Amino acid sequence: MTIQGDVHWQEGLFLQPQHLQWMQRSLATKTSAERRLSRPYPFGVIEAEMSADQLANGFVGFSKLRAVMPSGVMVDVPRTTDLPVVSIKKAFEAARGSLLVSLAVPLWSEVSGNAVVDTGNEEWQVKRIYKVVETEATDENTGENAQPINVRRINARLILEGDDTADMEVLPLARIKPGIGGDAGLYSQDSSFVPPCLTLTGSSFLRDELVGIANAAQAMSSNLHLQLAPSAFRGSEHERLLHVLRLRSLNSFGARLLSLVDAPAVTPHDVYLEMLSAWGELSALRPDLDPLDVPSYDHEQLGTCFLALIKALREAMKGSVRHRFIRAEFQLEGELLTLALTDEHLTAPTDYFLGLSTRLDPAELVSFVERGDRFKLMAPTTSKGKAVLGAQLAIEHAPPPSLPLQAGLHYFRIRHSEKDRMWQAIAKEKAMVIVAAQEDVADMSASLYMTVDDAEG
Repeated sequence: MTIQGDVHWQEGLFLQPQHLQWMQRSLATKTSAERRLSRPYPFGVIEAEMSADQLANGFVGFSKLRAVMPSGVMVDVPRTTDLPVVSIKKAFEAARGSLLVSLAVPLWSEVSGNAVVDTGNEEWQVKRIYKVVETEATDENTGENAQPINVRRINARLILEGDDTADMEVLPLARIKPGIGGDAGLYSQDSSFVPPCLTLTGSSFLRDELVGIANAAQAMSSNLHLQLAPSAFRGSEHERLLHVLRLRSLNSFGARLLSLVDAPAVTPHDVYLEMLSAWGELSALRPDLDPLDVPSYDHEQLGTCFLALIKALREAMKGSVRHRFIRAEFQLEGELLTLALTDEHLTAPTDYFLGLSTRLDPAELVSFVERGDRFKLMAPTTSKGKAVLGAQLAIEHAPPPSLPLQAGLHYFRIRHSEKDRMWQAIAKEKAMVIVAAQEDVADMSASLYMTVDDAEG
């Protein structure tokens, strides 16, 4: 709608319908302009209630729907807008998977008609933005003298993927899924689909996800508070400071987000900025996190960007990951260095490293161990076969920071895949041995280092 100015009212003006139409359109345009100035994303769903009974019978209809179209037109079903139901049965015969249902409103035209009179003959199919309906209005002063008046209602319609959208503006509303198995022939609304929303009330799914992350933040905050009690805390001052900073961020984020979610007219963009702020504070305490994992706000793909940010926040809220290790030393039994394993050794670790302390030249040691013919890590029952290969060992030049560093100590990563036959034998026998000539390992000590990840809080 383009308005070039307000009507100039003057004495003697011959009043015509165009004057009042111009004034009415001017007021609507100004309202839309104010909304655009006050909100960065001034369109989307405000509230929507789909009829479950109609959906069960293969029709999509809304008992209540409030939304603002991209042009600024307000759709309010059933107060000011008519919205006929749409059949989805035939569409699903040709569609694969889910089906997108959208709201469509004809565009206002400067050069052709914009209203169609309601005669009960499916005027919604006519691409005119208004439908003229006769109603009765009483004198609001006396409550009497009811008179018929014509009012304009928004002539909206529901459309499916592939329908004609020429001369109309469109707003996605819902995604419908077909039933499978015993539910074949039935239809359901995809609750995880999030349409563009003017306010957070436009998507119950998104609101529930936000309540979930806020509750998680408050639960972690309570747990962290207990850990920081003087009688319970065990750690350095540096670790204590990190805990305090994370507690501050969690306290603020959880309380603020719940307050925003409960507010009646908060926008998704406002909530997203709050979550980005929390992500910035929490990720600063986690240098291992990649800032590029957080997507930019996308008003037309709210589900995608919000779920990605929620996932990133849940990871950041865990705090830093501390690596502890378990060390088990090989003992000389006869001619073999032997190590017995426990259930914890086989289930808790994330990685296994063979630590060798020796005076050998590092390059010579690597060649000696990795060749696999003079030095083998094996299960006890397989150590007698000369042609049997041991577990695969590879020098680890950058071992995890938690492992001790000292002169003459070298780490070799042990391949422990479930597909590795030697590792399967070691796990089954709960023991491993080092097979090597005694003169080669005379001055060598060996230990198994097992790293275990512990997330703080």
